[in-house]
Amino acid sequence: MQYSERGNVLFLILVAVVLFAALSYAVTQTSRGGGDIDREMLRFKAQRFITFGDSVRLAVQRMTVVQGIDIEDLNFGENATGPTAVFHPDGGGAAWVDPPLESYDGGGAYNWNFYTPSDDWGAWGVGTDTAGSGGEAFIWILNIDEDVCRAIN
Repeated sequence: MQYSERGNVLFLILVAVVLFAALSYAVTQTSRGGGDIDREMLRFKAQRFITFGDSVRLAVQRMTVVQGIDIEDLNFGENATGPTAVFHPDGGGAAWVDPPLESYDGGGAYNWNFYTPSDDWGAWGVGTDTAGSGGEAFIWILNIDEDVCRAIN
């Protein structure tokens, strides 16, 4: 007994045409998407700065809130030790990370700078402003690539 099959070949041809069209579309989008790759690379570079800042912020919060250490007593030195050292296991336990070299613009010093309210520097009007105090503690860095800086902001 023979059964006749109808339409299977037409269906397979239709599926092949749809898959070929999808593949062609994907290839053309990839070939003209260079800007997307650049934008994603900038986001990746910016995220490295943001992640370091978040790590330091969490360490400082743990030290000031949980351990009761005054923010002006914190030591932000890379090789500092003890319970007030932000980057030491006995203190905040934050991991020190050098600024990423691929984000350096080549113009002078390129290091993390840490300021506490006692440094008489700060973001006035943020937190509590007191005489001889700059308000909040913060991190800043000079000579970062302008595009990366824009991606961070």
